Amino acid sequence: MNNEPQELPIQVEIKQFISATLLSNSMERIIRIKTNSRFNIKASYLNQLVQYEKISFEDVLSEEAPSSKLKITGGLKFNLSNMLKVILPTTPINSFSPLLELITGGILPELAVNWEKEFRPIIKMLNPRRKSYKDYKKLKKVIIVENYNKLSDKEYSLLGLLINFIQAKKLRDTGLIIQYIDLDENRKEDCYSNIIWKQCDISEDDLQFIDKRESGYGTHVVSLTRHLGIEFFRKYSEAIAKSAQAADADVEMLTQKIIDIMLSTLKDGSLDRSQLDIFLYQCSLFLNTFTKFDIEDAMEPSMFDYIIPAVNTKVLGRKKENTYQFMEEVIKNFFYNRAKETLKSPIIEKIYHYINKNYPQEYFYLAELQQQFNRNTEDTISSYIVAYYYAKKEGLDEQRLQIVLKMKKNEIGTFYASSLEAARKHNEHKPNELSTEMKRFYQETKSSNLNVLAKLCCYSVVVIYYFENESTSSILPELHDEMSKQMGKLKSTNCNDVSYWENEFHINLILLAAAFDEPSDKQKRNSQLFTSKVLKYNEENSRKNYRNFLKLMRVGNTIYMENIEEGLRCTKSAYLLSKEYPYEYELSKINYSFSLIYLGRYNEAVMVLNEKSTFDLNIINKDTYLSYQNNYIVAQRMSGKLTIQKAVKKFEKLLKEAENTDTSDATIIRNNLAAAQLFTDRETALRTLILIKNGTDRYHRFYALHNILYVYFVECNKSDFDQLYTELFSEIKYPNLLKPYEQFFTDKFSNMRSLMERNLNQSEMEKKLEQLLNSYYPEETYAHYKNLILFGGIERWFE
Repeated sequence: MNNEPQELPIQVEIKQFISATLLSNSMERIIRIKTNSRFNIKASYLNQLVQYEKISFEDVLSEEAPSSKLKITGGLKFNLSNMLKVILPTTPINSFSPLLELITGGILPELAVNWEKEFRPIIKMLNPRRKSYKDYKKLKKVIIVENYNKLSDKEYSLLGLLINFIQAKKLRDTGLIIQYIDLDENRKEDCYSNIIWKQCDISEDDLQFIDKRESGYGTHVVSLTRHLGIEFFRKYSEAIAKSAQAADADVEMLTQKIIDIMLSTLKDGSLDRSQLDIFLYQCSLFLNTFTKFDIEDAMEPSMFDYIIPAVNTKVLGRKKENTYQFMEEVIKNFFYNRAKETLKSPIIEKIYHYINKNYPQEYFYLAELQQQFNRNTEDTISSYIVAYYYAKKEGLDEQRLQIVLKMKKNEIGTFYASSLEAARKHNEHKPNELSTEMKRFYQETKSSNLNVLAKLCCYSVVVIYYFENESTSSILPELHDEMSKQMGKLKSTNCNDVSYWENEFHINLILLAAAFDEPSDKQKRNSQLFTSKVLKYNEENSRKNYRNFLKLMRVGNTIYMENIEEGLRCTKSAYLLSKEYPYEYELSKINYSFSLIYLGRYNEAVMVLNEKSTFDLNIINKDTYLSYQNNYIVAQRMSGKLTIQKAVKKFEKLLKEAENTDTSDATIIRNNLAAAQLFTDRETALRTLILIKNGTDRYHRFYALHNILYVYFVECNKSDFDQLYTELFSEIKYPNLLKPYEQFFTDKFSNMRSLMERNLNQSEMEKKLEQLLNSYYPEETYAHYKNLILFGGIERWFE
């Protein structure tokens, strides 16, 4: 038997593929290698890349993450002290010292780094060109993605961005190799469909090359090796070969035989093998790596004696001092599966509480452990719901898929998993198609025995669905009150990180309350209380939750809906401070442009949005793309940089791009299209505006009504103007988001009606109205609303 690693047939196949495509074809810069076998693909071709600069996608994200040497750049052009005084007027400014240090050029701590920040070095290092080159240049760099299906959802999106750079020839000297191991069929591949690929799997030839056997190995041994890995076969080929003779294709039984061989090397005959097994069962319940202190604190003292024997037999290995892990993933899984059957519930529960205390954000792992000792189905489902929400929030797509599969093992879990996934993919459904399902999801959650944290996670999912799809639903006020009630029950005894979750749910409640047409006094008080708590949390935890701070600043227009100028302070800070975070920066640009538009600073809004994104905004979601384009068209039109005819065409095109034309954002775009068409196609515009006016959402109805009143004003159609004006006060009323401007609009409409009684032509009436409004309301706050025809902006809230 030859124990020296050599070039296997499968490795030769991979080398030939790379040579014929990436290295020889000047037009192929991205390739994919697929396999259902566990072996080191990269080792097969690394020697081919000696002359190129090799960049590991995973290594760059981890090793190049911002350190103490990196600072926030860009400078501040606003008075931060004043802004903070506005945010918390009763809070002494010196209490913000940690926050001020962070924002005004202090060190960005590693804990505050998120995936956007981690990807920034790749963009800076590769320096993509804004405009595409005509041709590729000689290949100099090769980026290697070693395991595509292990990428988080966010990393997957960033890989798509990198592919866009290369395919668009914005990077002309860079290649990309993407490796797929055990590809998950659920993983989307939309942006990879036109990339050349090859399937390479371990075969009988590879096994014979390692250890030639006249009789061969058989298909089931090839299948075992694909599952266990080629290196595992190298180490234990004899045991695997025996399984061929015994026709033993069971992975677990084979693993047991190999473990028996490994443990037979124990020299200390006094050791109790059964106790060693119990020790390893408990070790398998820890995370992938665990420490000496984990063992000391979570196990009985006698178990500590088995660390050295487990290491000596190479079942466990030392990763670093006092840190251990199983040498083979297959062996860890074997002990983990046996632990579920062998260990008593109190032993597992003790390890669960230890991990819950010391590793609180390992929600999926905690749910898996709870399933092993808790007999209460709803407690277990609660843990999986929390794990699902966290995985979705953090972009852990593979983990989310695993959680869904786990939940669907019983009827209750299937209901919640299906509801959560339906809400996540709501854009794939027709308008209101999920209304009944979401209402049932809410009612079932409310009447269930799920724990407090799980209920709040479910309620937040329902909030986001209704806000984006049925913002006028009567269920929302009740949902708001139910969430507020559950928030009062959230304590350290039922939640392992109260501040983290309070911050998450408070922001959702603040945004929800802002959307109510007539919030109750209690809801207003709660919203103010929640705002104060969220601001306080972000002030105290800004170093650990910097992205939460940016999101809070980004939704400043909503927090300060009564004063768009104060909202501007927040959205501007989010815009300036998020430049190191590509995705958050694009969202902040949209909301900052909204602030500028409503203050009448249209040229500034154009300048902000003129800075094109470095990636396709659809990567975040379709709504983000639509919001950016809508605000850009509005700013261009209102600044005189776009003719009304071109504005109509752009709005028409944008509306066609909306996947669901009945969402709130799509309705704003439709309203804007009709507003523009008033100059080019009056009858079509009026039909659209009347349809929107007769809808259910007060915000959209008001914009439509305003622009219809303009038509009647310039036509001096007094009777229709009076009838519609009466309808405003009797039926439509002012939406909550516009309540601070109620007196302004009342005066605006009153002056329009008075001017219709005077003997003036259209131009004279419009000019006189402008003079009156400027005289009564000189403040910048009213600038956009003074326009005779209103175009609506869009913000991003829940991302």
